[in-house]
Amino acid sequence: MLVESIIVAIIASFFVGFENKKFSLKKTLKCYGIIAIIGTVLIYVYLYLFTPAFVGVLGGYYTVAAIPILLISALYIFIGVSSNSDNIEIGIQALKIIAVLGVFIYLLATPILDNQQLHNIPQVKVYDNISQGSNFAPIDAQNMRIIDQSMAYYLGNKVIGSSEQNLGSQFEVKQNDFTIQNVNGRLYWVAPLEFRGIFKWWSAKTSPGFIMVDAEDPSTSAKLYTGYKMKYMTSSFLGDYIIRHLYSNGYQNVELKDINFEVTDKLQPRWVVSLTTPSVLNSGDVVKGVAVIDPENGDITEYSLGNAPEWVDRVMPEELARNYLSWYGKYIHGWLNSVITEKDVNVVSSGDMWLIHGNNGQAYWFAGMTSSSSKDQSLTSIALVNSRDGTVNLYRMNGWNEQAVMDAVNVTVSNFKNYHSSAPIPYDCSGRLAYVVPIAASSENGEIFQEIGIVDAITGHVSLGNTKAIAFEGYRRYLNENGYNFAITSSRAIGNITGIVNRISGIISENNLDYRLIYLNNSNIIFEIPISQYPEAALTNIGDTVNMTYEDTRDSVITVDSFNNSGIDVRISAEQQNYTRMRTNQTVY
Repeated sequence: MLVESIIVAIIASFFVGFENKKFSLKKTLKCYGIIAIIGTVLIYVYLYLFTPAFVGVLGGYYTVAAIPILLISALYIFIGVSSNSDNIEIGIQALKIIAVLGVFIYLLATPILDNQQLHNIPQVKVYDNISQGSNFAPIDAQNMRIIDQSMAYYLGNKVIGSSEQNLGSQFEVKQNDFTIQNVNGRLYWVAPLEFRGIFKWWSAKTSPGFIMVDAEDPSTSAKLYTGYKMKYMTSSFLGDYIIRHLYSNGYQNVELKDINFEVTDKLQPRWVVSLTTPSVLNSGDVVKGVAVIDPENGDITEYSLGNAPEWVDRVMPEELARNYLSWYGKYIHGWLNSVITEKDVNVVSSGDMWLIHGNNGQAYWFAGMTSSSSKDQSLTSIALVNSRDGTVNLYRMNGWNEQAVMDAVNVTVSNFKNYHSSAPIPYDCSGRLAYVVPIAASSENGEIFQEIGIVDAITGHVSLGNTKAIAFEGYRRYLNENGYNFAITSSRAIGNITGIVNRISGIISENNLDYRLIYLNNSNIIFEIPISQYPEAALTNIGDTVNMTYEDTRDSVITVDSFNNSGIDVRISAEQQNYTRMRTNQTVY
């Protein structure tokens, strides 16, 4: 705090000296003392209440300098008005200095001066499609994220209300406090029990625990974990406020952003706070690292970028991830182009970014990129920003953006009262991008899960189901029925089986699709064969030898990707032969 006091003294000396001719020495020293004492007190109050970061140009001390200047301005204007003297001019000069300082700081924070450097900050890898270096999780009927934040909030409030400890009288959970996390390989929404105001904080002193909601299973009730004594919270006051606790322990020279409550794989509660600094004048924030705080004892552990524990999902703040994509897309040809001709300019297609988990369990910020036209609902590419190190993967793709996907689902369920779509989560369906969209019904108590929609990102086709398996199978049928030849990456579990038909169903008609179910003598899987795509399936009988390829989704019923009855010689198109050959050449087990 010594630096702040010196700044006050220098500014006070300047202004006192500026009008020294009009004051005696006694009055000068008195004025100097008033300014120095009051200015120092105000600065300390400002630092305590607002915890400003001392980063950027001039070390960020321009905010501190503004306080004594404003104080001097007010003091001299007051003296000038009350005594009808020329001191009012000194106050006006002080206001002019504040105005000039404000304009100067504003210019340093705008992209006019540093747009090309901003464009170059993100480390971007560009791919022609999602099959190249894909980080999207493969779509799977067993593991889909189908509970969104609003539904988790509804389920979390239910468990608080039913608690025998009557926790609802002192504690609450807020919707924005729920963060999606990978805990021991499964996705959960997690939120802490926060104090319901200053008097509840004063009475309880500590929070007893947190809530976890399974993001993959709507039939599972939220779980309340108690027995903790968490002192440092976002709803605490004075020195127990988590940001003030960090600030008072030496974190004044970094920006503290994106305060998130996470749990370790051993269910130990922790606060995770991103540490950022501007890299280009007063803008171009980059992540320096992350601070992990034990809410019970206040212990702080700092990790540099890329070295956080594996259970930490969020190191890169959402705001900064959006800025990365914005800088990269807008300033490709400089600032002037971004506001006039807008050549090759791309912008984030939605106001929100969603945290998703990829094929390696790693968390990514997801967003679609589109043209700068406000009416454009199509994509030019999709982006994944690694939430741990900030690297960006950009996949070129033409398709529907997030809002268009949600609108398509809303139209599909428009016959159901109060049904509406939630945040779409992208998945890789055998090299083809699809969105899993939870469908909720609004009620007085909150958002209640109803159905699942799977939307093809290219065509916008919607497959609905009241379970994950039904929605997933509907989407697979749609792909097979329409003969889409999609690439298969080496990470897929592709099966290739030859066997004798042991059981076979009649022709089943469902959703304008005819198919048969086949059970072989050497497999425990029931195979579904679309007749429109494989007409020989209609003529297949028990005892026939057949060959099939399929993607093993670990379900009991699987739609095949190719089908051949060795006893029936059917003419096959060159396209289908190439597709079957491609499937057969994949890694199988």
